[in-house]
Amino acid sequence: MGDEAKPKPNPSAKPPEKSAKDTPARQPAEPKQTRVVAQWKYTHPMIACRVDPTGKYVLGCSEDRSIQRFTVADGKRVALLGHTSWVRGLACTPDGKTLISGGYDGKLIWWPLTDDTPKPKRTVEKAHTGWVREVAISPDGSRIATAGNDNLVKVWQVTDGASVAQFEGHTSHVYGVTFDPSGEHVVSGDLHGHIKQWHIADGKHVRDLEAPAMTGYDKTFRAQYGGVRHMSFSPNGTHLVCAGLHKSTNAFAGKNEPVVVRFEWATGKIAATHATPGVQGIAWGAAEHADGFVVAGCGGGSGGYLVFWKPNEAKPFHKVKLRDTVRGFDIHPDGLRLATAHYDRHVRLSIMAPKPK
Repeated sequence: MGDEAKPKPNPSAKPPEKSAKDTPARQPAEPKQTRVVAQWKYTHPMIACRVDPTGKYVLGCSEDRSIQRFTVADGKRVALLGHTSWVRGLACTPDGKTLISGGYDGKLIWWPLTDDTPKPKRTVEKAHTGWVREVAISPDGSRIATAGNDNLVKVWQVTDGASVAQFEGHTSHVYGVTFDPSGEHVVSGDLHGHIKQWHIADGKHVRDLEAPAMTGYDKTFRAQYGGVRHMSFSPNGTHLVCAGLHKSTNAFAGKNEPVVVRFEWATGKIAATHATPGVQGIAWGAAEHADGFVVAGCGGGSGGYLVFWKPNEAKPFHKVKLRDTVRGFDIHPDGLRLATAHYDRHVRLSIMAPKPK
């Protein structure tokens, strides 16, 4: 794997279309025109992805324990090597210069993302006991929050990795974590669909929100299933969007349906439960788009999908079938492109726009 750390073009890459580049004035997204415009192949299955805030890179996590940095413009690939297990948690500082990753090895690693060959510059060896499930960054980029299999939620300083706060109260694995728009609170979600809001400054538990649709007991699997697999706030901060799964008949075999639950943040009430009839798998990521729709990346038993809903409707108004199972999802900062990580060793970039004439 040593040569994979060197920057080099990816000969199997399909270059992005020129029309997909960032423009100062963004055109409105058109979900029904969504199509793949770039794809980059790696040597192992991919399990998560994130787009950096500048939009220059797509970061893909692989089953070989590496993080792969793909340059959007030309598909050039660089490996970030340092974790000893799978990585799912990725968060970048707003300037795009620093990446913090969290792995199933319990580590947090800081990376100088824009270096030619990024090397770990800081490591917290035992950030959590067991898996670090998710990493999120505060709106001002000064703090990160982490969620783990030890049922804990933690907050850290970005500058030096110092511990800021630790929150106890979840009774099962914590899968999702994010900051509220003010940056003063952390929100976390666990295996049982329990969502908790915490105040960072005084360490107090503020309130609970419940998403019972996102959990249950699988009689075939003989275990609790579900969990809030990803959390995000709407651009205007009025809604909390939670992605996960429900209606499981065999969670071990992926026989469940993706689901997205949106909460009114002010009241804590459920605004909508977005279902995915006809699709099997998990919603690995979801967001409320600035153009007034909800989008999720879903993957599992029926392959990979991008699914779109109107804000207050349960059933989707559009679905896009992708090649192979989706295991990670993120939105490009241009608001038009969607990144997905796939089991077939690819990271793909789709655009919500018609083909250029």
